Amino acid sequence: MYILNITGPLRTKVLIIGTRSQVAKFDSSAGISIGDTAVKISTIICVLGVTADQYLTFDDHVTKVVSSSNNHIHSLHHILHLIN
Repeated sequence: MYILNITGPLRTKVLIIGTRSQVAKFDSSAGISIGDTAVKISTIICVLGVTADQYLTFDDHVTKVVSSSNNHIHSLHHILHLIN
């Protein structure tokens, strides 16, 4: 299975999704072309702010959300004395 993220000819990416054995069987060296344009095969893709990898583990997405949350908590900690 694959997902096309079509945002323009230079930014179009393909994500091959499946189990580790299914993804390993796919020959990504050949690439995919649509018309005259070669499309880049990615291992990670971001759609509507959700980052997914080829195995749909969402590890990168969770890492980014946790990091962002920690930064916001840290910022709130700096202004806590102004709130109380």
